[in-house]
Amino acid sequence: MTALDSLHEKYSVIVCQDIAEYFDMPWGDFYLNLRSMKREEYQDQERLVFYLRDLVSDTLLRDFFRDFYQQLKVIDIPNFFVVLVVPGARELDIIKHAHALIKHDSEPVVIVDDNADGDHWKPVEITQSKAAFGMPDTVCPLPWNSLDISPVGTFAPCCFYQGAVTRDNGTLFDPAVDSLVDVYNSQYMKTLRRHFREGTKLQSCSRCWKEEESGAVSKRQLYALRFGDDSRAINWEEDKVDNLKMLSVSFGNVCNFKCRICSEKSSSKIAGEILQQIPITQRKNSSTWDALEKGKWVHDSQQLWTSVSENSQMKYFDFAGGEPLLDKNHLRALESLVERGVAGDISIHYNTNGSIINDRLLELWKHFKKIDLAISIDDIGQRFNIQRPGDKADWNVIEKNVKYIKDHKHKNTILNLQCVVSIMNVYYLPELCDWIKTVGFEDLHFSVLYNPGHLSLLTIPKAAADLAAKKILNHEFDTVVQPFVDTVVGLLSRATHKENILFVDYIKKLDTLRGEDFAAAHPEVASALGLV
Repeated sequence: MTALDSLHEKYSVIVCQDIAEYFDMPWGDFYLNLRSMKREEYQDQERLVFYLRDLVSDTLLRDFFRDFYQQLKVIDIPNFFVVLVVPGARELDIIKHAHALIKHDSEPVVIVDDNADGDHWKPVEITQSKAAFGMPDTVCPLPWNSLDISPVGTFAPCCFYQGAVTRDNGTLFDPAVDSLVDVYNSQYMKTLRRHFREGTKLQSCSRCWKEEESGAVSKRQLYALRFGDDSRAINWEEDKVDNLKMLSVSFGNVCNFKCRICSEKSSSKIAGEILQQIPITQRKNSSTWDALEKGKWVHDSQQLWTSVSENSQMKYFDFAGGEPLLDKNHLRALESLVERGVAGDISIHYNTNGSIINDRLLELWKHFKKIDLAISIDDIGQRFNIQRPGDKADWNVIEKNVKYIKDHKHKNTILNLQCVVSIMNVYYLPELCDWIKTVGFEDLHFSVLYNPGHLSLLTIPKAAADLAAKKILNHEFDTVVQPFVDTVVGLLSRATHKENILFVDYIKKLDTLRGEDFAAAHPEVASALGLV
């Protein structure tokens, strides 16, 4: 009697899977196969049996079992219900090493049986796999799953990527001309994916690396958490457009705010403000004029939405700006998706300043699978008005809109807060978090500002850092927020700068230009920051 026969007699075997079959399928299919075995609850006598009867090379076997235990952990299949049948001690040692590396709950149950399927079976040597097992921990799903269109109409794998996708001749792709398939299949994107397969930590992705080094959750990590199976069931070894699931679109740079952490590339208000400081005869030759002109790409976006309709595998849209809720193309896009009857399969994430909300939007959103509405709020009261000024940029309006959304949104809509912590607001993090408790947001995402550098916590004067850290450490935060707070305190503890002249010059310049008084709205830290 073989080991498999004995297991069938002893247990209720709900899966009996030949491990060798995994080497002949794409990685995404391997993941989905394991995912299909997940149950809310297993009965005590039920077992998932995985057997190996072929001779697999050491390297391939190590990579496979590392991924095997990693995915069992991610999917949440308890090791208690998993039984492995392998031909010898070599395989047993590799399994134990992989399990120890991943640390997946209880010890693995492994049966060594060199005759797992009877005398008639002749082992096959396996040294290669269709699936890319053993991908580096630094791999990012976004170059496979996503394309991003910036406010000025350039393509990238995500909005944090420093660079733009180009054609083979070095020219930029144009969303008014080029299809999503053309961009995805470009040599530029293929090379980017190859770098990730090889474990290269690209400088273009430095924001994520910096956030992870500081202990914060980076965009690549957040994406994997947010999109579940679609961010995991990826055929890493392939460059097929079938992997493309998300499109992130910044609808130009039209915005009614001129936030102090923003730039003319993402805000027409800031661009207009800067142009006023440039002599009329020189304006059209300026980079600011160029940003405004390039931001008009959305006025000719029919090709983009035609391309979207041709890629039915796409399930997620990420809309930003500028301010996405200002753009009429955005409304037309929503209406088109509803009219085509595909809205029910689509989830949308928004980054909005919270100044615009109306019943038409709330009604359209009902038709979609999920709406994740992330409102950017970095501070409260008059400090908000100073940090995020503009049309309808009044704290009372924002607070009223948040409450209206909370009270009138459909059940498919998640109200989310997006907060960016910089030199300007770090001291007031306790007040913001206390206000957050009163609202009842369904999701929170905090991040640290790294660019521009003169506003980053990495350049905060030590006096201001010590002041903020003391206050933060004496405040009681919710457990959900505490890990991020710990990251902030860690950054503050490393402050060594005596002063930040660029910060002071920037703040005073905006105060003069806008008739504002940052120091008066932030009196507790104004002196430590060098403003008074």
